[in-house]
Amino acid sequence: MDQLPCLAFGSFSGAKGWAHDPSAPVDPFYNPSGGIFIPRFGEGDAGRGDFDYQGSIGRAPVPDDADARLAFFGFGRMLPYADNRVTLDSRRRDAWNFPVPHIRCVMHDEENALLRRQEETLIDMIRNVGGDLEFIGSPLGLKEIGRGAFPDADAFSRFVFRKWFRKTMCMGAAIHETGGARMGETPKESVLNPYNQLWDAPNLIVTDASAFPGSGIAGTTLTVMALTIRACRNLADQYRTGNL
Repeated sequence: MDQLPCLAFGSFSGAKGWAHDPSAPVDPFYNPSGGIFIPRFGEGDAGRGDFDYQGSIGRAPVPDDADARLAFFGFGRMLPYADNRVTLDSRRRDAWNFPVPHIRCVMHDEENALLRRQEETLIDMIRNVGGDLEFIGSPLGLKEIGRGAFPDADAFSRFVFRKWFRKTMCMGAAIHETGGARMGETPKESVLNPYNQLWDAPNLIVTDASAFPGSGIAGTTLTVMALTIRACRNLADQYRTGNL
């Protein structure tokens, strides 16, 4: 699984210019980020939700009298499906002559419907606070609004952006991949037990995001850290009691 990504850019006339956040670390690949997080849209489990948004307003450099720039990225919940899996490709081999892994991660009807609602909610939210969107895009495609995507860029750059958008905004774009060695209650339904131990080799623990049985809607890092601490404490307790 990966989370369902959507991306929106535009301007906000309620603020002018931009401001630098000196507390944010410099990133060589991304513009200065902001501090907006809007969690847990949806009527599902109250602690999970269907999607959330991260965004910024007034972080991208513009003249002092210009409308502030806004940017939002949405992350939606992807369900686990048996046909989305990691398998070995017997026809392709790596430098050590091992079969390379083949990853299948495809959206189903549930994800398509959720992604549409995720986009519609973001459009409605930004318009209701006085923002002007220029585009919103996702694996469903690119939707240009008003002046269109990056209106101040040259024509060739805009053409390349439109041409390649679907190839870059696909599953994997959220970079929150999960699953593949999921935790569960029995060996029949999972690779790991509830404490991240491999069923077939309990002295081996797997605590990265491959252990997740679902995608969630937030970044995976803090959960991975918590699972690692929990798994290591359990492993140490088992070792002390002679069960391992």
